[in-house]
Amino acid sequence: MPPLGHVRQYCFLAVAQNMRELYRLVLVDTPLAPYFSECITSEDLDDMNIEIMRNTLYKAYLEDFYKFCKKLGGATAEIMSDLLAFEADRRAVNITINSIGTELTRDDRRKLYSNFGLLYPYGHEELAVCEDIDQVRAAMEKYPPYQSIFAKISYGRAKCWIRHSTRRRLKGFV
Repeated sequence: MPPLGHVRQYCFLAVAQNMRELYRLVLVDTPLAPYFSECITSEDLDDMNIEIMRNTLYKAYLEDFYKFCKKLGGATAEIMSDLLAFEADRRAVNITINSIGTELTRDDRRKLYSNFGLLYPYGHEELAVCEDIDQVRAAMEKYPPYQSIFAKISYGRAKCWIRHSTRRRLKGFV
């Protein structure tokens, strides 16, 4: 059996009008069902809800992978925990930056941040309330491993980079 299970209902993808129907028709019988069942909060398949679902799923994946590595222990846990923590922090910053100026609420941001990493939990609280790139920079400057990264980007260049590289992604988060 393929790792994602057998999905025979491909023809129903075109029939599904919302997330709950898609879940009921296709995903419920796959190993992915537990991840999707937790993140289906809206009926609409608009760009914002698709991005929220995508980021919620990635958060669940990262958290499960992190727990798995910790369970293995040894060198795997030591190396992978640091890498996954960095990825969780990177995603928290990207979600914050890319959701500035969108209808995503502070609580919605918090729900998308992983529950581990150097920024967890205090940095997440600071990032959740940021309203511009300068506030993100100020929050990140409190964490020594990330100070040098943000020090290399001048304020003007950071704003220019944000405008050109991230806003073109359907106001996506990451």
